[in-house]
Amino acid sequence: MTGVSMAHGRGAPTRKSHGSMRRDRAWALRWSYFFLILFAVFFLMPPVYMLITSLKTSAATSSPRRTRRR
Repeated sequence: MTGVSMAHGRGAPTRKSHGSMRRDRAWALRWSYFFLILFAVFFLMPPVYMLITSLKTSAATSSPRRTRRR
């Protein structure tokens, strides 16, 4: 009998309180979104880098990065 208990032996089913289970599911959902975002950032960085590099000129991609002088 999951989630249902007998009240005072009368046979009337009542629902148990699952407050902590709701909290656990909420935390699991938060962790799932965290890892989903981390996964997306990790695997989308190479295509974004390739797109940015493809829009540069060949001189800009082959020259070393210059720092601004004051």
